[in-house]
Amino acid sequence: MIRALAALLGGKTWLAWLMVAGLGLGAVSGLYAYVDHQGYKRAETKWSQKYDARELELQTARFRELDRQATVNAHSKAREAVILAAEQARADALEALIADLASAADEDPNKDRIGLGADSIKRLDRIR
Repeated sequence: MIRALAALLGGKTWLAWLMVAGLGLGAVSGLYAYVDHQGYKRAETKWSQKYDARELELQTARFRELDRQATVNAHSKAREAVILAAEQARADALEALIADLASAADEDPNKDRIGLGADSIKRLDRIR
């Protein structure tokens, strides 16, 4: 093979050997580049899958946390509504008591006296 190539190159065997070595080196370099590129592609695919899985996991955790916060807020608002209703009922009862006591005090025939009568004492005791 070298002789045939050397004959094509004008009988120079060293040039034929140089061409064979160059072709061999080119083939080895091409094979190395192909294999190296395939390795990078595999690594890229592997890490892309890991990254996508991690992103999905983070997004799922984020939505889970938002749902938990919404649930807790809803329960807190419901508890707050119950407490506010109880306090409003208590305030309404106190206002009714104050209005009743004020009306009873206005109707008391002994309201202009200096001392307290039995009715005044009963009204004061109802305040406690």
